[in-house]
Amino acid sequence: MYPYQKEIWFFLDHKEAFCTRYPNKYLVIRNRTLVGHFDSYAEAFSASISKYQRFDFYVAYCPVLAAGLTSAKVKVARYQKR
Repeated sequence: MYPYQKEIWFFLDHKEAFCTRYPNKYLVIRNRTLVGHFDSYAEAFSASISKYQRFDFYVAYCPVLAAGLTSAKVKVARYQKR
């Protein structure tokens, strides 16, 4: 299983509802649960890293398209220890 695979599938399964409820927001998903929504990627990442102190969360972006259609573009908060 790939890192964040459960969180990715959770987001994809619920993306229409999430993007309708939280348009233009960055969503933080952890352990198959939506744990927060933020206005910027930086806010989502910094709030999550200070709260969980581990890189075991996933950040996804929900934009709003013309005519009220929604689409989900996924952004991943990943950290690779060097």
